[in-house]
Amino acid sequence: MKTPVREREEVNEFLTGIFESASMTCGAIERIFVKYLKNWTGIEVKEDERKSIADIAKESYQREWKNSSPETHTYIEEACMKAGLKEGNKSMNAKLAQMAVPVIQGMLAELPRKKKLRILDIGAGDGDTTGEILELLHHRSEYGIMPSIIQDCEIITLEPAYAKIELEETDPETGERKESKIQKLAKRMRGLPVQPVWTPVGSGFESFMAMVSPRYFDVILSSAVMHHVPDPSYWFMMEEKLKTNGIVIFGDWYTNIFSHPALLVPTLRDLGTSDADIREYQNYFGISAGDGQRIESSFTPEQKKSLEHMRKYIMHLSKELARAGREKRERDSDLLLFEGHHAHADTIKAAEEAGFTADKGILSKHAGASKAKAPVYHMNPGSDISTVFMVVPNKKRKTFPPVKSAKIRSR
Repeated sequence: MKTPVREREEVNEFLTGIFESASMTCGAIERIFVKYLKNWTGIEVKEDERKSIADIAKESYQREWKNSSPETHTYIEEACMKAGLKEGNKSMNAKLAQMAVPVIQGMLAELPRKKKLRILDIGAGDGDTTGEILELLHHRSEYGIMPSIIQDCEIITLEPAYAKIELEETDPETGERKESKIQKLAKRMRGLPVQPVWTPVGSGFESFMAMVSPRYFDVILSSAVMHHVPDPSYWFMMEEKLKTNGIVIFGDWYTNIFSHPALLVPTLRDLGTSDADIREYQNYFGISAGDGQRIESSFTPEQKKSLEHMRKYIMHLSKELARAGREKRERDSDLLLFEGHHAHADTIKAAEEAGFTADKGILSKHAGASKAKAPVYHMNPGSDISTVFMVVPNKKRKTFPPVKSAKIRSR
């Protein structure tokens, strides 16, 4: 099965037409995991193309978020439940926090006196992950496990929405005033009996990391964020900014549904795409009968279950969006189908290529990872679709030149 060679612009134009009869808009193929693009265009992505692809994806995601309604998260949560995914983003934040607490305690125990553990929370939003961690740490401190533990942490919460630091925001649907993300997180921090050293940063991931000197952070956290970033080069950025004894605790949604056009055929049917359009789609990408099943036969049981979960989720999400009314779709306010999701195994591979390891033997010797109950947690048993895991730098680390423009320096 060989995908015909076509330019991305042509493929995007074709898909836009095909999805006219579907109940969801697909969005640009630049939104999908960059390593899967070859299966859609027949062309290997060149290194000098990656930035332009990333820019197109970023612009598309930003436009989608701007146009989405305040009820978007409700639609997503409802679709998750109906697809059999009992644990959504909030549960992922909580699980990541539970995994992080013993890790942080273990690393603090090894930290020299008067030094602080530097923690970065990527895509922090309202601060659910950071807030949960601090509350759990305080609870443990109350019982004498580690007094004043919160004061030993220096936390940066990174969130692009913080760039608009307003006292209030206006709900675009109702016109009512509401708290901004930065307000919500600040209130949560003030509610803690012991105040951490906390800095909110309103910036994109790449822009912020360019300002940070190498080997700055001890712990990097990311929960349900990076499936919006189709280029896995962010692993190289995290590796560069992490200390030699640091750790990354990473949670996200995983599926290989976008790894090949053939895998999307059942979803096209679920979205109400006409039979004529589906046949045209199959002919365009050179898909023959049974191709999807042959690809799926190479998947692990966990990957197959993840694919099943994602197909159900997309079907139910499209129904939730349709229920919101046709008028919104005509305003381009719906969520788009294509995302940067990829298989959990591909995530681990990308991390390893950047210089990390998830080897259990190495993790068992790490000051923090060794204190965790397990190095990986599958939120939906038997499926890779939502997973929290940890990685640490491997022994063969790359050497990076100093960042001359860095404003945030290592101690």
